[in-house]
Amino acid sequence: MSHRSRLTGRNWTPKRATSFKPQPFVTRVIFIATPHRGSYMASNPIVKFGNRFLTLTGGLAKTVVALGKLIETSLRQLAKSWALF
Repeated sequence: MSHRSRLTGRNWTPKRATSFKPQPFVTRVIFIATPHRGSYMASNPIVKFGNRFLTLTGGLAKTVVALGKLIETSLRQLAKSWALF
């Protein structure tokens, strides 16, 4: 079976989806995971600051996009009232 085969439709089984054949060229695998409720490192003040900064910039970006759409809509309505389009 090719490594590109898909587990969809009739060929999907729980066993095939959760098991694998070791590949000879793979020498090391790194698995990274975080608990569902976060990591103890999340209480670190530096991490908290970084998280707030990222949240702030994400919220700011959403606000700027919404403001841009509002301005565009207002300008279109104004242009229509002036019969420019």
